Amino acid sequence: FVLGGIHALIVKNQLVHDRFIRWYILVAVALGVGSWVYRTLTAKWLVRRYSYMVRGAVLRAPGDMEVTLVPDNQLLNFRAGQFVFISFLADGISHEWHPFSISSAPGSGELGINIKALGDYTNRLVAALPGMAGSHALVEGAHGRFSYQYLSNPQQIWVGGGIGITPFLSMARDMGAGPYNIDLYYSVAHANEFIDLEIIQGFQINTRDRVLRVIPFVSDKEGFLTAKRIAEITPGATEREILVCGPPVMMKALRDQFRAMGVPNHAIHTEEFSMS
Repeated sequence: FVLGGIHALIVKNQLVHDRFIRWYILVAVALGVGSWVYRTLTAKWLVRRYSYMVRGAVLRAPGDMEVTLVPDNQLLNFRAGQFVFISFLADGISHEWHPFSISSAPGSGELGINIKALGDYTNRLVAALPGMAGSHALVEGAHGRFSYQYLSNPQQIWVGGGIGITPFLSMARDMGAGPYNIDLYYSVAHANEFIDLEIIQGFQINTRDRVLRVIPFVSDKEGFLTAKRIAEITPGATEREILVCGPPVMMKALRDQFRAMGVPNHAIHTEEFSMS
């Protein structure tokens, strides 16, 4: 990155003759280098991290591991829907940092995450986790604003695709007082990919003040979940706040479809993730 910035500044071309462009490149390089120094060389002193221990890991669906961690000393504070970076310190596993959405509720005294085997690192981690009870991990965070609590409109639609259900597990467990009216769509490709569907359905609420309805959706039986299908099931869908977490293709498709139906872009919220 640094060499690329230097190269852009010293190679003769029309762009770097512009003073604004030169300063733009210099500032971009300085910010990048500063961020790298902050996150690596000085992180031990400047970035707050918490020490946790792996209490247990349970396979909930093919390639999907539910992990429970407990604090060694200080408990991490977080809001439902946020994510953390975790470095597992067990032997045989890379200590690199990876992001994971939190599935447990704030104030539960533990940190729950779900890990899907999607790439080299997560495949190795899911295979090793059953034998990692008692091992330690460093946790950094919490990060993100993907939460129903940040939205003023209590009429909401939540869409979790596959492992994208994780932040909604935390939100459903955290539902407090308030006039919420929420439909949670849980979409998977095959029925055997559901994670604790019965438990999730147990979060449903139907009272005078609050409604949380869970709608399972299996793509290989019903086709892809679309905004049109959601609008057919959920009354006033285009007047609600919409939160979507799942595969990037799914999130983009639903955003485009809801936009075409007249939903403003600021009312559609997605949690982007792609590291594996």
